[in-house]
Amino acid sequence: MMLRKAPSRPRPLTIPAKGPYRLLNASVPVAMLNPQEIRGKSADFEGLCTVDIDVTGDGMIGKIQPTCQNGTETAYTDGLNIDLGGRVVMTRLAELHAHIDKTQSWERAPNLDGSYNGAKAGAKSDRLTPWTDEDVYTRMSFALECAYAHGTRSLRTHIDSQKKRTQPSWRIFDQLRREWAGKITLQGVISLGVGKIMGKYGHTIARHAAEYNACFGPVIYNSDNQHKEIIRSFELAEQYNLPLDFHVDETLNPLANGLGLIAQTALERGFSKPIICGHVCSLSMKDEEEIASILGLVKQAGIGLVAMPMSNLYLQDRSKGAPLFRGCAPMRDIHKAGVALAIGGDNCRDAFHPYGDYDMVEVYREGVRIGHLDNTIGHYANTISSTPERLMGLSQSARLSKGHFADMIVFQGTSFSQVFTRIGAPRTIICNGRMVDAPLPPFPNLDF
Repeated sequence: MMLRKAPSRPRPLTIPAKGPYRLLNASVPVAMLNPQEIRGKSADFEGLCTVDIDVTGDGMIGKIQPTCQNGTETAYTDGLNIDLGGRVVMTRLAELHAHIDKTQSWERAPNLDGSYNGAKAGAKSDRLTPWTDEDVYTRMSFALECAYAHGTRSLRTHIDSQKKRTQPSWRIFDQLRREWAGKITLQGVISLGVGKIMGKYGHTIARHAAEYNACFGPVIYNSDNQHKEIIRSFELAEQYNLPLDFHVDETLNPLANGLGLIAQTALERGFSKPIICGHVCSLSMKDEEEIASILGLVKQAGIGLVAMPMSNLYLQDRSKGAPLFRGCAPMRDIHKAGVALAIGGDNCRDAFHPYGDYDMVEVYREGVRIGHLDNTIGHYANTISSTPERLMGLSQSARLSKGHFADMIVFQGTSFSQVFTRIGAPRTIICNGRMVDAPLPPFPNLDF
């Protein structure tokens, strides 16, 4: 009688509390590595390279080298050797497009028809009772605790900034930015419909953005006034020295082309500050020639794009019963065109999207599935790491490279297929070379 072998359990990962160490046999997405350091080592079909990572006593990466396949590598004499056995390792991750001001409001302001207009109505209804400092602080803190526990190290949030809506959100944001310094780098974006900036309030809110060291983020709609509104956005950004971070073309209307107008305007004006455009769903409805033409302008203007696969899959194409279109920006076309591409989580547990936990691994997994990035997963991994941090203007982008902070996520799985299969993707978070004990906050924390 054949006896079944007892199932093996993954060995718990132990990282020393001090001193140097080497991680052996780490499977790292190729896009998170410096090509010079892996010396042309080829990746596997998922885009993973097997490397050894030296971590110094002060929490920096000392060296990265390809794992020697013949077993003759020299033992690390300066510290502990830790064999990962091929476990997937990523850098800590970056969220370029979130909305932590509205988060965790789904139960009190649901979107019962799931449409974009239903989401706007739900968000508006939630503000009929003015938000308190305690409410905003509790919900924003919950979001940041989730993000940190999942392995996020930088996060940019859009904050609703219509008249009489700036506070208490911006006051609490500023407080949390200070409280979370050293754990998560937090950036803010003034967010409001572009029509609201055409009068005096445009100057008021642009000054507000400058005071909070924030980006200027008009929401661009498809309208007869669109070109004038885009020009106004640039005029205010230039006058107050602000980067731009638009919502644009969040529709499946193939005629919508706010993205092309933004790129054209940026080139005509010689705009020098960073520009980000989020959503760009309508780009997926155009033919190949028009997509290539628009993306050519976008690349020339140096604009970065953010796809939001989870929320746009949820909101778009709700009008005819069974959905026919995915509603997600064409990520493979954007990547092929050489345009800087990030993947964002957008809304979590509010009227625009009732799900999400500020887990960029989930965001990436869904981006891979929805955008058909399956056979080149590791080559797109910079969309949740170094690319968004570069677009955020951070001095050291998320990357596993000599001289960078040893900020890492070590998973139990040894392939993307394994990591993406387990809900929650069990992982160990390492910040500055040391393990972090950061449990996810329980939902009863929101009951106050």
